[in-house]
Amino acid sequence: MNPGFLSYILLTLSLILIGFGWRTHAIGGASARAASLFGLGWIAAAAVDWKAGAWAGTAAYAPLLALAAIGLVSPYSRKDAASALSFGCLLGAIYSLVQLVERIDPLAIVLHPSVDPVALIVVLIVCYTRRASTQFAMLSIALVVNDAYTALLYARWQTPFFGGREFQDAWWMAAASARALSVAAAAVVDRAKREGGRIRAWLRVRR
Repeated sequence: MNPGFLSYILLTLSLILIGFGWRTHAIGGASARAASLFGLGWIAAAAVDWKAGAWAGTAAYAPLLALAAIGLVSPYSRKDAASALSFGCLLGAIYSLVQLVERIDPLAIVLHPSVDPVALIVVLIVCYTRRASTQFAMLSIALVVNDAYTALLYARWQTPFFGGREFQDAWWMAAASARALSVAAAAVVDRAKREGGRIRAWLRVRR
């Protein structure tokens, strides 16, 4: 599959899920209108290329940074927002580390070079929070930090390109995986609570 296709497939799938009543699972408490505006903004930004001297890229950072700002500022105090921002930056560093390790030693690859770092930060984010807006914010921060760092790291050998198609695919893959894992974790916790309640009720009857 060519880079960039996955992001549009997952965008389309997300809008379909929202339209068929799975909005809470897909995007949490955000409205369908907000999701549609983000989708349109993403499509427009991803299609815009820019070049400034030796640097180039797309405008894909713009909707993600806006999403990160909204996700961190709205529901949190300054202290909590700073904590989430710091964790997002840490995830970006972890993402870069995994990429570098797998590039140096291919034997470290578990699934695929483009999947392993995404899977790791998704698990860490879901452990941190199951709030969709915070997950999207931290994912945006982490992937922007990694993408910018990687582009600048290899600037000596190639033209730095920011917000490329691989970056776009990675963000959508991470966002979809985080929401899927959050829904699965919530279902497991809810089932465990119900079973625990049944066991406690059974024990009370036995007494």
